[in-house]
Amino acid sequence: MAVPILDPTKWWECPSCHKQHVTNEPRPHTPMHPCSGLKGLLAPFVEVHSNAGIRRGTVRHLAVERGDYVGGELGLRSDGDGRVIMAVRTERADGSNDCHVFPAAATAATQ
Repeated sequence: MAVPILDPTKWWECPSCHKQHVTNEPRPHTPMHPCSGLKGLLAPFVEVHSNAGIRRGTVRHLAVERGDYVGGELGLRSDGDGRVIMAVRTERADGSNDCHVFPAAATAATQ
């Protein structure tokens, strides 16, 4: 009996800096990298299905700036311009999107 061998190799590309990446992980995953196109923010790669990469204009990253008060939270992420970023959205031409959120942790003092 012939058993098919599944190849877990996946090809990835960043729509912001066009860096490419290859993984061999069979479980669901999304590799991240510090993206030069987003001023050093941690951004996800987007899976591509051919070695041609991402077609221009079909996928984009959007850095979502934090819209509320920035206090003494721990774990805030900022870009190269010092803007506090709360998420990176990956938007596709078909209307689908993903959102990678960077949560901050509140601090408290006891009296």
